Amino acid sequence: MRRLKIALVSSPLAGWKAVRNKWEKALESCPDVEFSTFHWEDFAGPWRKFYEKTGKLEDIWWNLATRKACKKAISSGLRYIIITTQHNSYLVPRYRDVKYFVYGDATANQLSLMQKGVSASIRWRLFEGLLKYRTEDFTFLCMSNWYRDQLVKDLGIHESKAVLLYQGIDTDYWQPGPKSNTGVLNIIFMGRDFEWKGGHILRQLASDTRFGCCRWHYITSFKGDNTHNETFYTGLKPNSEEIVEIAKCCDISMLPTRADCSPNAVIEALSAGLPVITAPVGAIPEMVDDGRTGFLVNDRTPEAYAEKLLVYVTDRALLREHQRNARAVALDRYSIKDQIKRLLYLIKQAS
Repeated sequence: MRRLKIALVSSPLAGWKAVRNKWEKALESCPDVEFSTFHWEDFAGPWRKFYEKTGKLEDIWWNLATRKACKKAISSGLRYIIITTQHNSYLVPRYRDVKYFVYGDATANQLSLMQKGVSASIRWRLFEGLLKYRTEDFTFLCMSNWYRDQLVKDLGIHESKAVLLYQGIDTDYWQPGPKSNTGVLNIIFMGRDFEWKGGHILRQLASDTRFGCCRWHYITSFKGDNTHNETFYTGLKPNSEEIVEIAKCCDISMLPTRADCSPNAVIEALSAGLPVITAPVGAIPEMVDDGRTGFLVNDRTPEAYAEKLLVYVTDRALLREHQRNARAVALDRYSIKDQIKRLLYLIKQAS
């Protein structure tokens, strides 16, 4: 059997580094794949220093670094190139026998509207407009329908070129663990940016006497003071054994995030059998089935989140049902093994 020659040109930014690590591990173990990875920060050269010093023109150095990495992959004989994300793919070289698979979670406009409340800059929109002229050699792998629909509607990408490919997670690694039978509910928050992800809302709940049975575990970069019912874990690497073990001991995940696309924290929680109480932003409504695998909270206030948490505090049978549902959804939709099988199928179809 002819082995597929695949390159992964990947971003180190935000949750994409976690995606990169999962894909590298999964693809390296595929016997019918010749796989190489190219971290585009290794190809950034002086552009990266300029950006880190000035904070300007990040889109330029991202794309120049990706272009350089792709040329290196092609010169190494690799003909199928996976890129994260489409924001880094505008300037990749064009060769007749090279196919690109561009994995993304949001358009520039979706990101800007979520984070800033305004449309993306003209420069970003001009760059993104180039993508519709690359559909011959591009397949867009979409982390959600929320993103896929926007690609088709706003950028004019043909539906056949925008393919749904949910995130993947190692469901054997992220497993449910034994729960406390003391009546205590352990709640996990996973968000590096404590304020943006809504950690301050949970701290208010932690001081609410209605939740005296709850213990709060924060996986974050924020160095808060530990109390009798709050514990901060800082410096832990994403997807580390320490985080998995903490999640196994928990009952519920909460993420009152201000804005997100398809957060890793949600699928990690689902795989660990934890229902998620979170905000209906980005693609999260596709990830959390409201009233079945958690709750979606429209108002970003402590009382709105308290109302949903009280449901689990007072109805433990419902909580256990939602825990089982969460795990079932993770196994059915987010298995990394199934994701890689689908990815390889799409690549073979393009060959």
